[in-house]
Amino acid sequence: MDKSTSILLVLGDSNLIRRVVEECERDEGLQVVGVARELAEAVQMAVTSSPEVIVVGDCSDAGWVEVCNFVRLASAASWIIAFFDHEPDRQTIDTAMLLGARQVLAGDEGLGCLRQVINHLLRLEGSQVSEEYVRATDPQRFPRIISICGAKGGVGKTTIAVNLAVALAAKNVGDVAIWDAYSQFGDVANIMGLEAPRFLAELAEFKNEEVDEDFIGNYIVHHDSGADAVITSHAPLPSGTFSQQLTDKVVATLRRRYRFIVVDTPPMIDTLSSSVFARCWRLLLITTLRDVTSLTDMMKLIQMLEGRYVRGGGIEIVANCVVKGDAVRKKEIELLTSKNVAICIPEDPAIRQANNLGKPLCQSDSRSPAAKAIIELSDEIVNAASIVAPNAAWRTE
Repeated sequence: MDKSTSILLVLGDSNLIRRVVEECERDEGLQVVGVARELAEAVQMAVTSSPEVIVVGDCSDAGWVEVCNFVRLASAASWIIAFFDHEPDRQTIDTAMLLGARQVLAGDEGLGCLRQVINHLLRLEGSQVSEEYVRATDPQRFPRIISICGAKGGVGKTTIAVNLAVALAAKNVGDVAIWDAYSQFGDVANIMGLEAPRFLAELAEFKNEEVDEDFIGNYIVHHDSGADAVITSHAPLPSGTFSQQLTDKVVATLRRRYRFIVVDTPPMIDTLSSSVFARCWRLLLITTLRDVTSLTDMMKLIQMLEGRYVRGGGIEIVANCVVKGDAVRKKEIELLTSKNVAICIPEDPAIRQANNLGKPLCQSDSRSPAAKAIIELSDEIVNAASIVAPNAAWRTE
């Protein structure tokens, strides 16, 4: 070790103190920086020396429970090891753990394990510099699942999902995936012009223990827009094809690999969709403003999902194919649903042409009216994703 690990002993038995010191001195990477026999002394030394490890037992004027609690409060960053002269019972171990002890040791056997336990704790703390830990704790790299859904077919949710993924990929703010979570009649591959991609449905044929992250990675297809695509099926699947364990593995794999995961999600509750709804950072519900039935169906979907499947505050509305003279206005939707309308996407003939050619509009004609609106939506998503405070607002103004 390049740096010695500092250890504070809080023990009332002089013989035990001597033996613990001798044991620590056998490892040049461990250094006893203080010995306290009384409660007040233990707290003061914990504050002034900020040791990495505190070995706690009974003191001359206080029992180990009080000592353990006080030093935990005085030096929260220290690892506490509770040490007993006899084998503790289950209740004692549970109490020590509740008081913050990282390990409970006893007698000669425990003394012989002390150095091993401390070095094991060091290795655990060393995970802080691992790439996976750094990625998981970097707010600018937090994975964000964006579920795109709609109560009715034909409102343009797949088109918006694909183009949103393409727009996000063009910003170079992290890797982006579009997941077609439809187990029946998904259209992401057609809109992206992907020829015969591999389908997640094939994974259902394997045992769960055979499916790992690398295995799932074989079913990810790269698109020339920069976004990757994951397609669930090319043919209707029976309900229950995907187990919860397999679905969780797919979600975990995508979260480890991508900054933004846009999911074209069916408006039904099955294993796939419920997992997406439960984990999504934002749920964008797509609707049109031309008829009341689209809005009433959307409100029913909100009532079904909110609270039970989607956490509060995570639902936004996207008004699609908006034209002058629509029967319903943005403000009216917000009043009816108590949800923010994230963006109004104008009706644009270029969308149909792009879909027919298998070339996402945000890639083939980024200056078209609909593409501009979706790109604006992607800007808002990137800005909102940088806000890490709890319950942060969707919009950043």
